[in-house]
Amino acid sequence: MLDRRDHRAGGLTFVRARGVVQGVCALVLLAASAFHAARAEAPRPTLPVLTHAPANYLLGCGGCHGIGGMSRQGTVPDLRGQAGYFLCTDSGRRYVLRLPNVAFANLTTPQLTELMNYVMFTLGAGSAPKGARPFTEAEVEAARHEPFGAVSLQAYRADVVRDVTTACPQAAALTDYGAALATREVRNTP
Repeated sequence: MLDRRDHRAGGLTFVRARGVVQGVCALVLLAASAFHAARAEAPRPTLPVLTHAPANYLLGCGGCHGIGGMSRQGTVPDLRGQAGYFLCTDSGRRYVLRLPNVAFANLTTPQLTELMNYVMFTLGAGSAPKGARPFTEAEVEAARHEPFGAVSLQAYRADVVRDVTTACPQAAALTDYGAALATREVRNTP
């Protein structure tokens, strides 16, 4: 048992030692709370929060079509402000869903549906015709069972773009990619 009496020759008494320990603890707590308060008040960098569709776009499409839907001109079609034009016709709707990188995307059908609607209505903002219907899961699932096989995508796209620009004349920019592709094929240059 501790002797609580004052023993001057032996240094601190129990009562004094307890007071010192309590004081040190109080200082530590005060310093810790001041540290946390300072951290809470310091501005923190804000990072963008990506929902599933933009994240899936960046992972599966952004490498070629560009982070914001703007690709290297003439190499891969731009999506920004143009993708929604394909919703002008049924052939355009089917075309974009049957593209190999779409039909075979490593996503569930609900994820792919969300992604395609993001591409058409967010990246393609302003290009979708008034009243355009978003893709449904049933529509996406059906198209996944009919991906393009042995077909010239360039020739097929040209036919679809012709239909789309007839239905939506404002979609004329879609022909730019086809013209650039044809020029490269004739020149046989990358």
